[in-house]
Amino acid sequence: LVNSAWQDAADHDPGSSNRNPRLQGLSDPSVARLRELWRNDRVERSLAVLDKYQVALTCADKPPMKLGEAPGQIVSAIILFRNDMLHFKPKVQWSDELHRLEQRLRPHLVENPLLPNTNPWFPHHMLSASGAQLAYEKSREFAESWWQRMGFVWDQFKEYNEMAAQIPS
Repeated sequence: LVNSAWQDAADHDPGSSNRNPRLQGLSDPSVARLRELWRNDRVERSLAVLDKYQVALTCADKPPMKLGEAPGQIVSAIILFRNDMLHFKPKVQWSDELHRLEQRLRPHLVENPLLPNTNPWFPHHMLSASGAQLAYEKSREFAESWWQRMGFVWDQFKEYNEMAAQIPS
């Protein structure tokens, strides 16, 4: 989502009379700042995901998201979880030892009855349906909040909901 918004700004031609409808709600100077920063490969590649959201808000002269509280705090932990899974390095974890993300994520998950007394807790419980639901709901909540804060007129989430409704269940 955030990369798409940045890319829309980068692809926007300020000399064209046809403004990208996905950029409606942003001022011309905001779009210009987003475009110039995104065209610098170092900015695109070096910013962490949540930093891209924050810098985009700065470009749009909007206040930053509060990452120290929900949903930003939970999304931050979910991103760390994703990174731990993708860049896994075996490490001994004793059954009485908490993983650094367990403390942050466990209070938000429903206990899985299929995993009673599973030690270590991490990553098994986070990979359950409850973990997937938490990741989806908090990520979407964060993204919707950012989208509104940016001032976009185009309803990305309505479009997504319409597509999702067509998926057979």
